[in-house]
Amino acid sequence: MTRQLLLFLLGLAFLAGACAPSGPSAKGPALLGNWSTVKNYDATEIVFSVESDGTKQFNSFLRGRPYESGTWQVKGGDISVFANGNNTYTFKDFKVENNKLTFTENGKQAIFNKIIETDEALETFKALLPKFNKFLNVTFPPPVKTTFPWLVSSSGDGLVQVNGYETTARVTVNGDFTHVNQAVSVLKDNGFSVDQLNVTEIVDGFRKGSLVGLVLLGSDEENNDVCDVTIRLGSLDK
Repeated sequence: MTRQLLLFLLGLAFLAGACAPSGPSAKGPALLGNWSTVKNYDATEIVFSVESDGTKQFNSFLRGRPYESGTWQVKGGDISVFANGNNTYTFKDFKVENNKLTFTENGKQAIFNKIIETDEALETFKALLPKFNKFLNVTFPPPVKTTFPWLVSSSGDGLVQVNGYETTARVTVNGDFTHVNQAVSVLKDNGFSVDQLNVTEIVDGFRKGSLVGLVLLGSDEENNDVCDVTIRLGSLDK
């Protein structure tokens, strides 16, 4: 390749990069998610999403109730929303930065904060795990996703499946299960109460609001010196 050709190609690459949109305000994906209105917009929450078929879905809510819905697209620095009922809105000069969305509509700047959803069960699990580690003198691996049964009532249809997390560690007990049985105190000391519907000889069930937890003890028939302790935590709201 000649030096002149190399310089020519480098120049084209530079121009392509200079002309390409840059920054979060130029990217549709930065819009995705739920946004809470700070000022200058009628709805209290707006949502930009993409359906499995590629449809860009727009929804807005007024104090929790559906307000408007439709589709959206980005062109340049503007957002066009095609709402049901043949209404079209143009949000000009939108920017997304530091979890804040701004755009101009009808001469006023609307401001929104991104609603960052947290997984309460996972965050609680992460906070409790070091305490279980210390109490049992082991190191539990990071929790992984699981589904486990939970009784919400004693009736025939009272069994539900809870989406949550679990982790298991082998604890040395030397034939004495007294201390390992007391590991449930970690949950009790952190606001969980015993749920009698989910207590058996080898399982202790606990609840704190919508959070539910299980501590399961598994013995090794060939080795009475160890015990497998499984901790499960999930949310009935999930």
